[in-house]
Amino acid sequence: MALELSRLIKNLAQLRHKETNKNKFLKSKAKVQEYKQNVEKATGEAMAIHDYVNKGEVSPTFPIGNNGRALNPPVPMEKKSFSFLVDDILELNSLTPGSSLHVNKKRQIESDLEVGIVTNISGVRYLSTRGRAKQLDRPFDEMNDKQAIALSKTTGRGKLK
Repeated sequence: MALELSRLIKNLAQLRHKETNKNKFLKSKAKVQEYKQNVEKATGEAMAIHDYVNKGEVSPTFPIGNNGRALNPPVPMEKKSFSFLVDDILELNSLTPGSSLHVNKKRQIESDLEVGIVTNISGVRYLSTRGRAKQLDRPFDEMNDKQAIALSKTTGRGKLK
């Protein structure tokens, strides 16, 4: 949504007009003159506000990690999140159905398909699977309601620097 300068001028002038209207001793001609002055003052203020907002830089606010530094929001999904799955399925097919090895491999695949947050060596967090975290030998944080709420709080918010 863009900031409309004319709307800002109008809103600031209307706030000043409220003060002018409280003065019962001003006659029509004097009130019209004061209205014009209100619009001129509002225009100056609006130009300053408009310039400040347009030139302002927005820095996103992210949750703070254990080390006291802001955490970046994760990327939607790491592109190789399911790369381990092909080898695991081929291995599962080579096992005898119903055997304990087959059942254990199936459980392992189900566990490896769990989605969570993985942090790579450079500290970038992203959504991936437990199996991909094992491939990368990186820590895996399983997704839960608390993390999902924290992720949604990082979207579309920020502070003027």
